[in-house]
Amino acid sequence: MSSLKTLLFATDFSSGAAKASAAAATLARLSGARLHVIHAAILIERFLYGATDFAVSGADEKRMNETIVKESEKALDEFVTRYFKSAETGVVENLESRVIKASMPHESIIEEAERIGADIIILGTHGRSGLERVLMGSTAERVMRSSPIPVLTSRG
Repeated sequence: MSSLKTLLFATDFSSGAAKASAAAATLARLSGARLHVIHAAILIERFLYGATDFAVSGADEKRMNETIVKESEKALDEFVTRYFKSAETGVVENLESRVIKASMPHESIIEEAERIGADIIILGTHGRSGLERVLMGSTAERVMRSSPIPVLTSRG
């Protein structure tokens, strides 16, 4: 088995991600690997939403996207502090976090993992099933199906 040098943990700030953070922190501590914690911020894109009431209302798309990114950065900092830098959960030393901009989160997560040369992608799942899964979809499932990099999931 090859050693782990670079880990990518993607979070949506859900309870599933919170639970999966323990696996990511443990892997990082045991392997000494660098841990990259990311959040894929889904931006508003006019071509996706077309002439909806939202787009027609004159909302400033650029300012709204800037707000989405700023709020995501704040939430990511809080998540990292709570789950990776607290004394009660154990501090992860070699950690980097950042928000990536995304229209399709699963594609952006895989692209980021490839960009940093990740040995594994770690994510939480919501554990949805049935109609809820059909309607909401699953980013974790899409990552698992599409990624050339091994994926570790933890059900929330």
